[in-house]
Amino acid sequence: MKKVFAIMLCFLVMLSCAASAFAAEPNVITVTANTTQVAPGDTIDFTVSIKATDACRTAGLVLKYDAAVFEVVEGKCSSEDALIATFDKDRGFIILFAKAVVLEGELCTFTLKVRDAAATNTYEVGLKASMKDSSDPIETKIETAMITVVRPG
Repeated sequence: MKKVFAIMLCFLVMLSCAASAFAAEPNVITVTANTTQVAPGDTIDFTVSIKATDACRTAGLVLKYDAAVFEVVEGKCSSEDALIATFDKDRGFIILFAKAVVLEGELCTFTLKVRDAAATNTYEVGLKASMKDSSDPIETKIETAMITVVRPG
């Protein structure tokens, strides 16, 4: 009986390892900046790139940043596959596709301006992403940019 139980346990362990080995990797969205050190009054251009493993039909990207330090200047969608692509300074990006698309490369860009009252510190700039294929959410990992504000002099 112990031998049968041990064999069954080994089989279950192997089965669970095989299932996790084939689990899909999440989509990875990376936010990169054209510079990492800025002063008050400077603008920073950001590029949002994606390496997708799952196809999506809709993407919502909300900018995440310290509003006391940065203000949004502009944003635009770079994806040529988009049926509809809009940017709103308060809401971020909404991108819709006519069919499910596996995205790769630059997705959009945006520009932030450093406020005059920004304190010297390092700040994180990223996104909150909601990606879906029909109504099913797609797991997404976000890699953020780190920006250091310095005062001249």
